[in-house]
Amino acid sequence: MNGIKRFAAGALIVAVGIASVGCTKFKTRDDYIEALTAIDAQWIGDSETISRDEKNFDALDGEFVVADDDRAQEFYDDLMKGYNGLRDSEVDMALYYVETSLYGDMHLNTYVISVTFKNKDDADLMYKEWKDFISGFDDTKSGSIGKKYFIAYQEDFNVVSGEDIDLESGVYQSGKQVSIIYSLHESSREDKAAGKVCKALGLVDPAKAK
Repeated sequence: MNGIKRFAAGALIVAVGIASVGCTKFKTRDDYIEALTAIDAQWIGDSETISRDEKNFDALDGEFVVADDDRAQEFYDDLMKGYNGLRDSEVDMALYYVETSLYGDMHLNTYVISVTFKNKDDADLMYKEWKDFISGFDDTKSGSIGKKYFIAYQEDFNVVSGEDIDLESGVYQSGKQVSIIYSLHESSREDKAAGKVCKALGLVDPAKAK
């Protein structure tokens, strides 16, 4: 859990999300490229460099990297391993997505990560670790629609002093594939970024936990 705790402590302005797999089967690299480019997200290809503005991500239309070859292992090791308790694992596919919402001078981000592991035990651990992390939020809901899921919503998640921020998160598992979404947005409006990416990727929207 140390990796998750360190992430949570650092998420003062940005938010993480991991997207889910399809209802009855794994999402493939091509599935993600098709779904995300259809909502005008930019596929960065084989580069793990996502645009930044100083210390903040700056991906207003969404940017993502996805791979199902040796690069998938590199993406997991370099970008995603912290979501699995810093556990070394072998993976077959990895997706990392960021979309920025501007709120005054702040960048509030929705992140999407999906990992297909070679070993189901690693997938089970990642699901459990994230579920445990978000289970303390005010509103939670679990279920199974082709895959199991646990979603959470937290109103007035004041990670920025003096500002009202809401938080949405969810973890989803189908066999060896695990996805996560984690999104911050201002309390005064519905989060368009999270809802859009959930619809595109076939997720149960964390807002349904309210």
